[in-house]
Amino acid sequence: MKLPETVAAIAENEASGDTARIYAEIRETLGIVNLIWRHLATFDGALDWAWSALRPAYRNGAVSANAYYLRGIAHLQFQSVDLVPVEALHCLGLTDATCTDIADIVASYDRSNAANLTAFNALLLRAQAGPEASGSGPSEMPINASSRNSYRKLPPILSVTDLDAPTAALVVRLNELCSTHERPIQVSIYRHLGHWPAFLSLAWAQIAPVAANGQLERCSQLIARLAQDKASLLAATMQPMERHPVAEKALAQFLERIGLSRMIAITAVHAQSLGVSDSS
Repeated sequence: MKLPETVAAIAENEASGDTARIYAEIRETLGIVNLIWRHLATFDGALDWAWSALRPAYRNGAVSANAYYLRGIAHLQFQSVDLVPVEALHCLGLTDATCTDIADIVASYDRSNAANLTAFNALLLRAQAGPEASGSGPSEMPINASSRNSYRKLPPILSVTDLDAPTAALVVRLNELCSTHERPIQVSIYRHLGHWPAFLSLAWAQIAPVAANGQLERCSQLIARLAQDKASLLAATMQPMERHPVAEKALAQFLERIGLSRMIAITAVHAQSLGVSDSS
C-alpha cells in the first residue's frame, strides 16, 4: 500500500507561543484548524500573515456568506443522495453519540473547506496586487460572546499509521478520490473519520459511484469556477497587504494538490446522506 504524501504541519497539540494563539483564534472562529493553516505554520511568519489578512473577512461574515453559496450549489448537485436511515447506521455498530460525532466532523469540513477555498484564493489574488493596491478592507466584527466556543470539540485526527491495516488501506483509497493531482496530499477528513471503519465503508460506497460516473468531477469544476469568481470579489474588499513569496508559493501548491473544490463536492455527498444542514 502506497501512502499518499503528507505535508509539513504543526499539530494543535504541538503548537506554542504565537502559533498556539493564532490556532485558538482560528478554532474559535471556524470551529476547526484545517491542515492548510497547520501547513502555513511551518513557514516563518506565514500563519500570522495569512490570518491577519483574512481574519476580518472571516469574522464579519463575508467568507461564511461565500461558503454558504458554494455549499448550497454543491448540495444541489447531489440532492438525489438518499438520507441514510438511523437504523442502518446502528446496524453498522454506530451509536447515537458516534453518529453525532460523525455528523459534526462532516459538517465542520463541509463548512470550512468551502470557506477556505474562497478565502485563500482571495488572499493570493490580494497579495499579488501588492501593498500599493487600493481598498480599505472590511471592518472586523468581534465574535458574539453567546456564540464563543459554541463548536463541539471534535475527536482527534488520526494518522494513517494509527489505523489497522484494512482501515488504513481504505483511507488511502478514499484519499485517491479526493484529488486528481499526480501527487495528492493526504487529506484530513477520512483520517478524522478513521475512528469508525464501518462509516468509512459507507463513505466509499457513497463516493466511488459518483467519482466513476463523472458527477464528482463535474461538480468540482463548477465549484472551482464559482469560487474563483467569489474570490475575486472578496479580494477587492481586503486591505492592501505586503507580499510573502514563500507563503504564497506554498499556498498555491497546497491548493493545487489538495483539491478543495473536489473536497467540497465530497463533503456535500456525505452531508446530504447524514442530513447535515448547510444553513450555517
